[in-house]
Amino acid sequence: MTIKLPDSKEEKARLELILNNLPRLYSLIERESVQLKLYRKGKDDFTTSVDLAVQNFLIRLCSADSIISEEAFYRKTSSRFTWVIDPIDGTVNGLIRQKAPFFVLINLVTRDNFCFAFRVEPAKKFALLTTKKGVFKISSDGNTTHLNIKFNKNREILVFKDHVAKLKNKQIKGYQFLELLLKGQAYQAVWLVKLKEFLCWDFFNLIFTLEQLGFFVSDRYGKRLLKYAPTGIILDSKGNPLKEFFVCFRKVDLNNLIKIVNTSKA
Repeated sequence: MTIKLPDSKEEKARLELILNNLPRLYSLIERESVQLKLYRKGKDDFTTSVDLAVQNFLIRLCSADSIISEEAFYRKTSSRFTWVIDPIDGTVNGLIRQKAPFFVLINLVTRDNFCFAFRVEPAKKFALLTTKKGVFKISSDGNTTHLNIKFNKNREILVFKDHVAKLKNKQIKGYQFLELLLKGQAYQAVWLVKLKEFLCWDFFNLIFTLEQLGFFVSDRYGKRLLKYAPTGIILDSKGNPLKEFFVCFRKVDLNNLIKIVNTSKA
């Protein structure tokens, strides 16, 4: 089937730009991975020649718009569109250590809304695309599937602390949470941070996809998570660095999740 394209001509053109260049992106990562170069950013924190190559590729591709990237890149233009990208999500455990999947996260936003989000898994030549018209899988041969998931709503609430939660005595991370939902296993969640921050290039992709799957995602004031600082830190509706967010089946469930946070902080 074909992807339901946005009604806006500007959004449609930008969506098609990424779709048409997915094969080039896959080839670039495969080529650059052969002689992988590491650059230390901090303790157990690296960037690589692949991260930088993907970032430069997307900067050139999306030159008409503003861009904010995980690899310390920020460009402001007069365009109303901003690309929020993580060239490689999972650099250390995925790309370097090969213990987990790694992804390219490409999000397009405006000042007051999400436009679309790509979650690309280069190793499988597979992409998950979220638009205002639904969530789609794009296979390596370019075939697309519109996901119509029937959720088995689980009342269990997962509490993520610094991006890790326990489920049946096993640790799961953010990308695994999304994979559970894509299989129809719907959980509510509380996301807390102490040592880290919520960064737009990491979480906008997840947040927009959760919304399109039918979840209510908000700060503790019941507001959508769209604001961010030039440093990439997501802000709550009061303009403060976000310290928690909530994933509910319905907005009325929000107060119950807030109680969990207040109890854990007491």
